[in-house]
Amino acid sequence: WFPRDVPAVADVAIFNSTSPSAVIRVEENHTVGTVWFTGDSDYTLTTGTNGTGNLQITNELLYDAVGTLSFQTPRPAFRINTIKQTEGVIKVATDILFEGDVGALEVQQNGTFRLQENANLLFYGQSPGVSVLGDFGGNGTINLRGNREGIFRNAGRVAPGASPGKITIEGDYVQTS
Repeated sequence: WFPRDVPAVADVAIFNSTSPSAVIRVEENHTVGTVWFTGDSDYTLTTGTNGTGNLQITNELLYDAVGTLSFQTPRPAFRINTIKQTEGVIKVATDILFEGDVGALEVQQNGTFRLQENANLLFYGQSPGVSVLGDFGGNGTINLRGNREGIFRNAGRVAPGASPGKITIEGDYVQTS
């Protein structure tokens, strides 16, 4: 992204790379309505070389690519209303703040979501929650006790990371299958 090419608050940013991998580096502070990843590339979402840049997504981040999306920053830099993952793998190696009118994470049946390096998912939306139909794993904390008490609903598979693996859920956990 170059500042003159960045979508506005109500716009949709679509990434459909044909290369094997693509790096999206957020160098400045940006607010975007929706970010949509598609195709079969691996994507890395990161901040500037000096750790600068924040990305706020006011609607949703939709991941329906078959590759991997990696969140990699030295500090928390992403504020997202909702992440909806229909397939592929999402790896999170930083803290993500879920806020807005929803503040939720949805991992569909063909999705795999992994917390890496003790990452934290912090939910401060009006309807905070995690819904898992696919796979969820890794090492980290899911804090569903922001503005309202949230629920982690699992109808898929939750598996902590390598031994000793630990996922801490602060909030209610409901096993639905």
